[in-house]
This record gives sequence, structure tokens and C-alpha cells, in this order.
Amino acid sequence: MHAFIDAFVIGEGEEVIQDIINTIQRFKSSKVSTFKREDLLIALAQISGVYVPRFYEAAYLEDGRLPIPSRSFPKRQKW
Repeated sequence: MHAFIDAFVIGEGEEVIQDIINTIQRFKSSKVSTFKREDLLIALAQISGVYVPRFYEAAYLEDGRLPIPSRSFPKRQKW
């Protein structure tokens, strides 16, 4: 499904839905005329429990753990 989904929540959606809504609203109401979709996905990926497949490798570690992010993200910011 990673080829068709930009981002989804792992776990309880009720706990992060407000953070997701606030992030999307912030991008939609920003004064920047051309925000990049990539920037929105990076912001969503900083929310605990939100999985953005494009930022992960499609391979698992030998011990079966989840994939390692393919890029590093800044620490989660408080908005």
C-alpha cells in the first residue's frame, strides 16, 4: 500500500488527529504561494505515530525490525 498512501497513522488515530489537522491547516493557510507537498509530508512525519512511506527504505533489518528512515528529520517542533 505504500505506493498509494502518502501518510497514515500507526496506532490510535484519535491521539494524533488534531496534530494532523493543525499541520494541514497551517500549510493551507500559509502565506507561501507554492508550498511543496514534500514539506507537508516532512511536517506530518514529525508527528509521533504518523508513517510516511516515502521516507523509509523498502527493506527490513536482518533481525526483522522496521526499516530505517532514508533521511534524517529535525526534532519534532512545537507549533
